[in-house]
Amino acid sequence: MFARATIQAFEKHEEDPVRKCFFSITRDEMNHEECCQRTIAKLWPGGPLDWTPVTDLEKAAHNNIGWLYHNGGRYWTGYSSAVGKYYAARALHLVHDG
Repeated sequence: MFARATIQAFEKHEEDPVRKCFFSITRDEMNHEECCQRTIAKLWPGGPLDWTPVTDLEKAAHNNIGWLYHNGGRYWTGYSSAVGKYYAARALHLVHDG
């Protein structure tokens, strides 16, 4: 999500602190994603969705994970359509400048 804002900040020649802010957030998101993926792969091969639940608890968990992915996709679609309308670096200036 912030990767797009990072690219936009560089394209629009934003000041250095703005570019570094978006880059830092993007890097942190990627580190978090990598850590989670590796942990899931070690603890639950085939996770989070490529496995067959057996117990009622596993079935409920599998269903919830599926909905999480579905809603995440919906949120991403909304974000993607909004990012063109609202320039992300401008939002940072509004927060910073009051």
